[in-house]
Amino acid sequence: QKEQIAGLESRVEQFRGQNLKLDQSNRILIIFNSIVGVLLLITLIWFLRNIGRKKGKKPLTGTTPKPNGTGASSEVGFEKLDQKLVQLERLSKLKEHGALTNEEFQQHKQQVLGNSK
Repeated sequence: QKEQIAGLESRVEQFRGQNLKLDQSNRILIIFNSIVGVLLLITLIWFLRNIGRKKGKKPLTGTTPKPNGTGASSEVGFEKLDQKLVQLERLSKLKEHGALTNEEFQQHKQQVLGNSK
């Protein structure tokens, strides 16, 4: 009987050890999930703020009438200018990040501005 009790006690100790390991891993998972949740919440807030900022900006495409009364051609001119500005901004970002050399940047800039060489 003493052997059975000793055997049961050793099995109980094994289960306690396994239970402590599970408890520690559960704590680690809870901490990790909490950190991930906070980061996701911060990212969501940042994303929603940026969407609000983009919606608040008005595009440069206006219908300013020319003296002869043709507002449509003025709008097309603004759209083309706006597209060129966007392309130039992209080129400058590529240059800043090192994706374009200065010579490549100048060449592409001239193409955007319509001064192809």
